[in-house]
Amino acid sequence: MMLKMWKGGSRRALMASLSVALCAPVYANDTSVDVHCFSSPDDATALELRLYLESEVWVGGLVLHRGADDFIPLSFEHEEMIEDVPGGPDKYRATWLEVVDGEVTGKYEVFTQRAEVYDFAYLNRTTGERVDLSVQTPPREKWLDLNGVCDWWAEEGEP
Repeated sequence: MMLKMWKGGSRRALMASLSVALCAPVYANDTSVDVHCFSSPDDATALELRLYLESEVWVGGLVLHRGADDFIPLSFEHEEMIEDVPGGPDKYRATWLEVVDGEVTGKYEVFTQRAEVYDFAYLNRTTGERVDLSVQTPPREKWLDLNGVCDWWAEEGEP
């Protein structure tokens, strides 16, 4: 299944990822995956976001658009605090770069407060278009199947 995710020119990205992974020890108990299902307000765009955290450090991510066969790899760029909330958890923005055929084609901005994602957007590098993907498909547990994958047909039934 992993090889199916990395077709064509993306094999270079896989090989680069494997070479980095083989150079550093990986401890399965320290790695976690955070899965979110998002759509645009008009439901024209929907995707599954997977972010990987190892020992409290972001190590990578993947995006799978509804109806697509392959994941798109994401590379963590940076995270910054955007609001200091007195008496509450601070708000952060993390930027993830979309990598297609070895080229950065866009970026995702993930806005969080504690463990909750409260806003999410995609910025196309070529056109400059911003796609609002802030509609998280609630309740989260209903949209994730037993394998932790977004089940886009959970409420409507598969067409």
